[in-house]
Amino acid sequence: MLASELPVRLLLITDRHQAPQGALVATVQRALGPNAAHVAVLLRDKDLPRAERLELARQLREATRTAGARLLVHTDVELARAVGADGVHVADTEDARRLLDEADDDWILGASCHGRASLRAAATAGAHYATLSPILPSPGKAAPGHELGFDALEGPWPIPVLALGGLGPQHYRTARAAGAWGIAGIRAFLTGDVAQAVRSCQETPSP
Repeated sequence: MLASELPVRLLLITDRHQAPQGALVATVQRALGPNAAHVAVLLRDKDLPRAERLELARQLREATRTAGARLLVHTDVELARAVGADGVHVADTEDARRLLDEADDDWILGASCHGRASLRAAATAGAHYATLSPILPSPGKAAPGHELGFDALEGPWPIPVLALGGLGPQHYRTARAAGAWGIAGIRAFLTGDVAQAVRSCQETPSP
């Protein structure tokens, strides 16, 4: 997949603990609205028992299909296939090449990266995009002084990069101008006016 072919500019990563009153699916539905062709939802929530994660995946598959968005599943190739997901996302600490090799041919394949070396490795393994984090300080991810900063987004890159870590819709254009293909986020798109947060990342300049 060429960079120009990647349809995703915003990656909404799930965390049911961040959604108001645990209403993750309803929150995602509000965030996506009726037309979210530029958005992918990444089902994380890896601590859920398998049966509950499968049911959550099915509900998110329906929500993303209705909105024209993509659904990706973190790590679990079998679950992704079971619900008809659009792809998988793996961590750079896992056997990324093996998992990506198991993926379906038409899937979008992503990887979590934390520097240039891991990003190059993800591209070599066959990933179509990578998240690069943490760009800004983020609770539990990067304390002030340990973030990469927007300068880390300057390419060129072998695959599209989605900036992650402490980012919200107000950072979208800054990240794009710095060299990112788009952004990824959790709490900024699961709390507050989630529909407006997603809409504000919709109007994109040409690559």
